[in-house]
Amino acid sequence: MDKTIPSIPLGRRFFALITFLLVGYTTQAATIYSQGSGGWEDPSTWSGTISDGDEVIIQAGDIIYINSGNVYNSNPLNLSIRIDGVLEFVNGKLILDEDATVSISSGGYMESTGTGNGEKLKIGNDFVWTANDGRVNGPYQFTKSGGVTVLPVVAVYSLKASQTDEKTTTISWVNEIIDGTPSELVIQGSLDGKAFSDLEFILSNEFSGIQEAAINSYPHIYFRIGIIDDEGNRIYSAITSLNNGSEIQVQVFPNPVSGESFFLTGNDIIEVNLKKNTGILLHQFEKNYREDFNELFLPDNLPNGMYYLEVVRQSNAQSIPVIIQR
Repeated sequence: MDKTIPSIPLGRRFFALITFLLVGYTTQAATIYSQGSGGWEDPSTWSGTISDGDEVIIQAGDIIYINSGNVYNSNPLNLSIRIDGVLEFVNGKLILDEDATVSISSGGYMESTGTGNGEKLKIGNDFVWTANDGRVNGPYQFTKSGGVTVLPVVAVYSLKASQTDEKTTTISWVNEIIDGTPSELVIQGSLDGKAFSDLEFILSNEFSGIQEAAINSYPHIYFRIGIIDDEGNRIYSAITSLNNGSEIQVQVFPNPVSGESFFLTGNDIIEVNLKKNTGILLHQFEKNYREDFNELFLPDNLPNGMYYLEVVRQSNAQSIPVIIQR
């Protein structure tokens, strides 16, 4: 069964530069990140020990393998697993309790490379996915119901935070709701860019267009926007830091790239290069990058595979894994 989400038409992708993903929310849970590719049960794979209620994030570019039989058997409880990269079932099952969720972001995916049908995802009493179901691309969410929920597609860009006085920050951004029915917005703040808390809720029936709010932000220096649906589930924007108006990381959408082009968000970009994983330069994209987003076209006859996008900005340079699957 092919569960690939249909691609967003080019005209609509103009607004879908950043796709958020649905995650469980708890006020005291830790966020555990993958630290590179590796086996799920290898402690060195993760930034910390996974415990009850944690949010577990497989970062973009990382492949996490289920390859050692049954993982967890419903303990720890109430995990919120978010797949920005790849979750690959080689030999075994991931067994979670009924309150767990597994969310796959746009660009992430889950698949089996095993030889049989023993690779399965179980939530509560139901096997919600087996190897026979095939690869599942994001955005998708698995819950105890045994079904799969397509996540809403929401664009938020030009997110900025400017300090008004010692304790007040003005947050501004632009919204475009592509799909779904949000109930309210929340502005969240953080000291380290990882652990966030709610600062102010915005109750409004109008979510599209230019948005602005002055909030009591002290002592937070990082901010993001959360959109909440009628059931209390949340999707989050990229992160901005105080007074610089720039997202912490450059964003690539979609990833994997299935067409002839992709989008790159971020400001102060002066050069973008496509390289092999050995560092060999394959292509330098055209210059004159826009302030908020850019559509970049891949070179002709580029084989499928993993590449690296080298993005040079005025303040730094970073390398982003990009998967080409055309």
